[in-house]
Amino acid sequence: MSTMHLFQIESLQTQFQGLLHLQSETEGKQEIMKTNLASLKGLYGDLVKQNNKKIFLFCLDSFYFQYKTLCVELDNIGRFITMINNRMYGDYYKLYNIILMEASQTDETVQELMSEFKKFTAYKDLDPFHSYPKEEMIQLHKNILSLLNHLYVKYLRKEQEIVNYSEITTFGMGVGNFMHTLSFENTMVKEQILLYVNYLQFFHKSQEKYLTKLFIRIEQFLKEVEEDILHHRGTGQTHMIVQSPLHEEISKEKEQKKKDLEETISVLENKIEIEVKSESKKEEPKEEPKKADPIPPKKEEVKKPDPIPPKKEEAKPAQGSKETPKK
Repeated sequence: MSTMHLFQIESLQTQFQGLLHLQSETEGKQEIMKTNLASLKGLYGDLVKQNNKKIFLFCLDSFYFQYKTLCVELDNIGRFITMINNRMYGDYYKLYNIILMEASQTDETVQELMSEFKKFTAYKDLDPFHSYPKEEMIQLHKNILSLLNHLYVKYLRKEQEIVNYSEITTFGMGVGNFMHTLSFENTMVKEQILLYVNYLQFFHKSQEKYLTKLFIRIEQFLKEVEEDILHHRGTGQTHMIVQSPLHEEISKEKEQKKKDLEETISVLENKIEIEVKSESKKEEPKEEPKKADPIPPKKEEVKKPDPIPPKKEEAKPAQGSKETPKK
């Protein structure tokens, strides 16, 4: 294939590899966006759980609307990616079919390829959002280049035959019309190959244009989502976001701001603590000596009346003795 400089087969292969790389980058950005939106959804869910009052839910409704708009745009981007991939498969599928149909009329080798072509998934024009296997698209492009190379080799061999036949004319034989007809038919083969190459180059340019526009759109959308996540989440929870210059710049700015706030709070807390201690010393009252508790007055004891002593029994005089009368 390296000898086929006229139709630049190797250049076509390089262009196609560039398209595949751009396609992979676009799909990779799409996965990153899905991860970031899932992060936003989780953040919204946490805020709702922690702040379930009606007024807070009313305030968070705008954040949820923002999340929904990003989801809708991501869905549109996903549909656009699917449509471009569908178109790429359809371009190569149709072109390969056309080349086979035209070349198989005069080439038995190409006729054998018709049975292999049926193994590919049939393209449906009425379903522009159907996803076809990427491996089949790559194989279709590879078969197209191989078929073009086969046709070009066939053209060169025909040219050799024409050169050999031209030697006969030196002997005076009237084969001029025959030679013109051979040259005409071989020139038709050459122009037909060139037409197919132009088709393929046009497909590459148009596909590159669509993929580049889509990639730029995804980049802008990714920055928007990234800014939203970094605005609402701490730097310690943004590990899911792929590092980018914008992400690094905002992270550094937030880290510096966080550091400044911590230093300011620390200084203010120390200052307040010192002031509180000094004020407490000033306002602390002097301890007065404790006064002895006054002795409570003794209660006057109520004198109880003396108990009446029991009457002494008078001694009875003894019998025979006379009682002295009282005066």
